[in-house]
Amino acid sequence: MHLKRSLNLLSFIVAFGIGVILIFNLHLYGSEKEKLYFATEPAGDDYSDLVIVADVVGSSYLFELSLRAAVNELRLETGLHHGVTLILVYLVRNAVEFEFAPQFYASIGATLFLHVVADFPVIGSFLLRECANKQSWRRRFSAMLAITGILKFFAHTAINLTSVILYLDINRDATFHLRQVSASAWAKVPYNMNRRSYMDTHLQIEWTEIIRIVLPILVVALFVVQIWATIILIRIGLRGMVPKIPPPDLDEDPIDSLTLASV
Repeated sequence: MHLKRSLNLLSFIVAFGIGVILIFNLHLYGSEKEKLYFATEPAGDDYSDLVIVADVVGSSYLFELSLRAAVNELRLETGLHHGVTLILVYLVRNAVEFEFAPQFYASIGATLFLHVVADFPVIGSFLLRECANKQSWRRRFSAMLAITGILKFFAHTAINLTSVILYLDINRDATFHLRQVSASAWAKVPYNMNRRSYMDTHLQIEWTEIIRIVLPILVVALFVVQIWATIILIRIGLRGMVPKIPPPDLDEDPIDSLTLASV
């Protein structure tokens, strides 16, 4: 029980922190077609906060998966959700860094990270419910959990639809004007052809083609898991709203109890 509360508190802090970072970086949601790049300014400076978000989400999810698996507390829906999210983080983070369309992939990544922020009210409700020491408060927080679970589902649905709309730009030539026109002569050329470094190897990978195929599959899988998790949350909330009936006193004579109740 203490482990679950600690992990929920960690998720609560991560969701809150990521929400604050994204609020102060609204430029991440801009369009690649309207983005202006200057030769005198490193393009990566605008996306350093997004890289921080990706690293925090990836490390926290990996830590939670490892810890839950170690103590045999890993639920199937949690494993699927975190596993799909880790793959998305890996692909989008590397696409921002190694594909010459950083604003395009940053907008997709920042949108997908809103999934984590949308969990903030649900995790808060769950923490309050678990920490409540009175049944009346526990029932109130259970109702809050059910309500925030439904709101979370609608938020996730909107986020998924937005990410799909953004993804459709992957088939437009204007999205990759920087890579195909401005930097076509050196975009995929490694620093040393004979002794390629880690970055040179990742630079040669066609991240766009991988994302073109994999992203729709992962988003659909994530949405299915989110439906599953929402149903579980609503069931937990509704079950917690039902007042608990204390067990009967076994030392009491049922005949006497019946007689007293009848008077």
